[in-house]
Amino acid sequence: MAKDDFFVIVFMVLTKVYQANKQGQPVTQEDLDLWGTEYNEGYWNHIILDMLDQGWITGVISVNLLSGKKYKASEVYITPAGVEYLETNSMMHKAKEVLKSLPEWATLIKSLF
Repeated sequence: MAKDDFFVIVFMVLTKVYQANKQGQPVTQEDLDLWGTEYNEGYWNHIILDMLDQGWITGVISVNLLSGKKYKASEVYITPAGVEYLETNSMMHKAKEVLKSLPEWATLIKSLF
């Protein structure tokens, strides 16, 4: 599973939203846009809108434009269903393991060059 895999990205976003919310902070449009800069815009929009459709986040709406569907966000929060998905989904646990191993791979690659 790569770091740009759908489930890894969903895990990362839900975790960041959950952490911000636990600190009393909603996630903003700017936050989501910043987090999505390393991905293809269409793919990123699909991921955010899918999390909305699945009921894992609130504070996002789908906007139909000539160029396709995009999202608009204000005060994004994780839902109880989103927390449950993070805690119980086996793909989320695999994504968590991938993200944990990334620093180890970076160290290994640096040592090779």
